[in-house]
Amino acid sequence: MRKRATRAVWIAAAVVAALAGLAAVSEASHTKEYPKKHKIVYHFNGSDSGDHVGKAKAVLGNIQNHIQGVGGWGSIEALVLVVHGDGVVPFIEKGMDPEVRKRYDLLTLSGMKFGV
Repeated sequence: MRKRATRAVWIAAAVVAALAGLAAVSEASHTKEYPKKHKIVYHFNGSDSGDHVGKAKAVLGNIQNHIQGVGGWGSIEALVLVVHGDGVVPFIEKGMDPEVRKRYDLLTLSGMKFGV
């Protein structure tokens, strides 16, 4: 009897999770039928390997790909990059890597907010 009750709980939990997943998909949509705009936050705190500049380039590239993946800035309400710890190193003005600067400037000029 107890085994049957446990199984029923698991089935109910799976159904609830599936329904929540479907609701999340429709909420995140950016098609013409569902014109909701995305609110995006990226978090960066450096690289475990110590290659903070390389990781910063990758994160900025991921952000650019994300923008293109949702249909451009017209589909985005807000995009924020939060940086702390060793992740700040690549974004220090003095001595900033030229490729990081280029990607950062492109994103911030087009609408990304940057928080440290």
